[in-house]
This record gives sequence, C-alpha cells and structure tokens, in this order.
Amino acid sequence: MAKYAQFFGRSPEELGKVEIREYPRYLVYEKRSSWAFFNQTVCALRFFYTKTLGKEWLVRHIPFP
Repeated sequence: MAKYAQFFGRSPEELGKVEIREYPRYLVYEKRSSWAFFNQTVCALRFFYTKTLGKEWLVRHIPFP
C-alpha cells in the first residue's frame, strides 16, 4: 500500500476508481512486474478497500488476473 500511495503522491483514501485501475496497469505494462507480485498487489488493494475502508463498490474496478 505504501508503494501505491507513493505512486500517486496521495493517501489511498483519496484515490478513486481511475487510480485503482491505473496502478495495476502500470505494474504490468511499465514496471513489468511478475504475475505473482501483480496478484499480491491486487489482493492487497481489494482487502484494503473492502475491509479497511469499507468501499466495496471500488473493488469492481480493480482488475483481477
């Protein structure tokens, strides 16, 4: 979550669906992260937004491999 926040320079609480979709794309196409790292990041984002912030509607915008 720290890298996600650093990437946008804002708290994850302030980020919306555009940023939630942009970060996984960045990991795959620009950073060329492994699928394992990508999957771990997506799971962390999903957990953070559903369990920590209670924003289930945002999870629909997080691409899953």
